[in-house]
Amino acid sequence: MRFFLILLSLFLLHPLGAASAAEDSGVVVIVNSKNELNQLSRRTIFRLYSNYKLEWGFGESVILYDLLPTNPVRKLFSRQVLGRDASRVAERWAHMKITNQAINPPIVLKSEWMIIRKVSRQKNAIGYVSLRAFKSRRARNVKIVYTIQAELPE
Repeated sequence: MRFFLILLSLFLLHPLGAASAAEDSGVVVIVNSKNELNQLSRRTIFRLYSNYKLEWGFGESVILYDLLPTNPVRKLFSRQVLGRDASRVAERWAHMKITNQAINPPIVLKSEWMIIRKVSRQKNAIGYVSLRAFKSRRARNVKIVYTIQAELPE
């Protein structure tokens, strides 16, 4: 066990180990591979997740997937794309639901794996996951349309 810990610490301290960890950091926005769009702007994603844009450019309704507000991936996504803390975004959606202003609220799922699975099965779906989860799941039937290059918060 001690030998394993020493190897692990050497790997993490070695520049190559740090580089590979950095390569897997960040968040990717994913859509179904049958979606006609291959790239989205931050502004478009903001509009989708803020109840301003309800359809894809080809006229189909968007199905939004979100993570729990306490999830580090959601925290980074909310801060970088929506410009707010995840808890504030959740409060805003709750308010819009109560006042019947939420036309297309995101469906909140418990895990990144569930988001990958749902998006892979629904042509009009969009979600976001960590780059690490995307790579480790060898996500099929989904494609990356936007990347956030940043370290995940703790």
